[in-house]
Amino acid sequence: MMESMKDLDPTAKQWLSKVLDTPFKASKHAHSHQDEVYRIETQHCGYYLKISATLKSERDNLMKLETILNVPKVIDLYEGEENDYLLITELPGKNLAELIEE
Repeated sequence: MMESMKDLDPTAKQWLSKVLDTPFKASKHAHSHQDEVYRIETQHCGYYLKISATLKSERDNLMKLETILNVPKVIDLYEGEENDYLLITELPGKNLAELIEE
């Protein structure tokens, strides 16, 4: 498991920089328990980068649902040698784990 974004696969870093095409900050998402998740913040938008062995089916499911439900929009999927990297938009509001903490 990665400790920080600096441990991210170099080709995945290049992909992320190219897809975002703007400076960004990244921080590990504290409420993710199964996969490695980072909150990506640019000057204008928020995203989440999910890292796991396989994320193709999650990408496909989100893309099917985005026409009928308010789910994160898929920006891109990068298939690395060991992991997939799924970049999705951030939805406004708080997630359930954050609301429970309050």
